[in-house]
Amino acid sequence: MSERQMVAGIIREARLRAGVPQAEIARLLGASQTALSAWERGDEPVPFARRAQLAGLYGFDLSLIAGLDAESVALTDDERSLLTAFRHMPAADRRALLELARP
Repeated sequence: MSERQMVAGIIREARLRAGVPQAEIARLLGASQTALSAWERGDEPVPFARRAQLAGLYGFDLSLIAGLDAESVALTDDERSLLTAFRHMPAADRRALLELARP
């Protein structure tokens, strides 16, 4: 697997784990959704400045972006089940659950 594909897998899995749509991450980065999509597919390399922004958004050290493999940040079956259930909850239930989970 190339570094570009590894980074693509990491940033895609991190976004999915965070449960944030591409459009929102692109907005926070000041980038286009098209660019973010290309980075997540590995079609285009992620510029260093964008890697730093993504690491900050997802809460991991920038040095890890090239040192992790996609399996390190991939969702477990349990996490995927929880995320699916969460996404299908009514908005009020999601908010209440987030209030319980946040420190």
